[in-house]
Amino acid sequence: MKHLCLIAALFSSFASAQETSDRWQFSFTPYLWLAGVKGSTAAGGSEPPDLDPDYNFFALDNLEAVMFLNFAMSKNRWTLETDALYINFADNFDVGPVNTNIDLKGSAIELSVGYKPAGWDYAEVIFGARRLQIDIDIELTPGLDGADGQAWVDPIVGMRYIRPVSNRWDAILRADVGGFGVSSDFTFNAFAAARYRFGDTFSMLFGFRHLAFDFKEDDFVADLQIEGFLVGFNFNF
Repeated sequence: MKHLCLIAALFSSFASAQETSDRWQFSFTPYLWLAGVKGSTAAGGSEPPDLDPDYNFFALDNLEAVMFLNFAMSKNRWTLETDALYINFADNFDVGPVNTNIDLKGSAIELSVGYKPAGWDYAEVIFGARRLQIDIDIELTPGLDGADGQAWVDPIVGMRYIRPVSNRWDAILRADVGGFGVSSDFTFNAFAAARYRFGDTFSMLFGFRHLAFDFKEDDFVADLQIEGFLVGFNFNF
């Protein structure tokens, strides 16, 4: 009887573990990306001036609006993820005798699938697509003014690495590349962060992100790099 009870207890524990591992787990992360923008832009026939926002972590004079959200759902070795961001950037500067006033609005929505191959404890491969939209309004004094906007979708492939470094701290690394001439010539996204877990439900992220893309079509040019520190609040359920 004791042996039967022990076998039943072990079977119950195994069934409970299987049920836990097989259920969907959800993660919701709103975050603030204190991003600066640099690069070259052109719209509607204007010359492509270089952006020089003189970005400083403590003086975000050029950043007018931001919104960032990440949602993921995972089960066994698979993860489905969406990441959305919106940024509004304005700058006024002189390039020689020309005064340049730029208003740039951008958004990105990513849909991706992550898969952790057998034997990979901390890393997973990522593949998916990222839709970017950039609207540019340029005023040159003296010179031609221009305004234009473009939206495009890039395929992306990459890797993510998440490893515990202590009881409460995790290291997170992610990088992906895309474009490949399908829409943009090239895109690159990199993210490094430390995550502190208060418990099973709530954690905080502190990190740095870099997003670059090179897109050209007709009179529209967006060769831009967006980067900066970020902080996020992660909820798991």
